Amino acid sequence: MTLGRDILRMKGVIETADDPECPRVLHVVGHIASPMRRLDGWPDGLSRTRLVMIVTGAARDAAGALLGEVLPELIPFEAEPDPAPTAEAEPAVRSGA
Repeated sequence: MTLGRDILRMKGVIETADDPECPRVLHVVGHIASPMRRLDGWPDGLSRTRLVMIVTGAARDAAGALLGEVLPELIPFEAEPDPAPTAEAEPAVRSGA
């Protein structure tokens, strides 16, 4: 399986083997990839590759595994579950009064 047209967007800051101290910025929208831009150093708070993909269609469920096959050094992000709401928590949506 390939991702092809199912990639809506991909962006990230990636480390390259030839220059690990100066990451590249990757930006893809649909089938159009912008030229990668070299940064002079890692942005504050980042010290390793971060990649975000928005995928739709049949490839959506397979995208992470497929990317892991191509780039096995990537560590998948495991989202933390939302904390249980408390009685004091503000409602996410308010009705008009």
